[in-house]
Amino acid sequence: MASEAAELYGNTYILEIMRSKSKVLILVLLSISTIIIDSCECFFSDEKLTIQRKDYSGDELKTGGYYTNNYYDYGTFLYRNGIVMKIPGKENNYAEDRFLDEDLIKHVKRYKDYWAVFEINNDNIIIQGWGPGDGSLTNGLPVITQYGKILNDTTFVLTKHEKGGKTTDINHVYSFHEFSPKPDSTNHFIK
Repeated sequence: MASEAAELYGNTYILEIMRSKSKVLILVLLSISTIIIDSCECFFSDEKLTIQRKDYSGDELKTGGYYTNNYYDYGTFLYRNGIVMKIPGKENNYAEDRFLDEDLIKHVKRYKDYWAVFEINNDNIIIQGWGPGDGSLTNGLPVITQYGKILNDTTFVLTKHEKGGKTTDINHVYSFHEFSPKPDSTNHFIK
């Protein structure tokens, strides 16, 4: 009986050691995986903007409000610091109270694809920001560049959309709406 107890105790002890080693092995593998994913830019690496943010001091377009367009239900804000912020509307309703909704603004500030930079040269406008990715686990957000013409100080039309080396013709007409106070353009994505 004493030998059976010793054998049972020995087997229990061996099982506990094996369980303990398995837990350690799992923790080591998880730690190594986390380090590899965190340090490898091949996972979820967003494309970099090629246009630098520059202050806008011109008068080609008004900046004291927001723009709406004939395609997306977003309010698009152009700021004097060269930043663009898009705030989602609601079913083609640009209810201005949404632009002051603190929870919505917090949501917008968390996601890169609501932000862009713009550049104006004479009557040409370029807007460059991030857009939806392709859903793969190894690709981050792609850069989207849109090109257009300024028709007057309250209207511009984007005519080309470029993403991933592919250019598409578009016809998105933006119209200005005076609005104050505009949401703050501070964000973590564009410096």
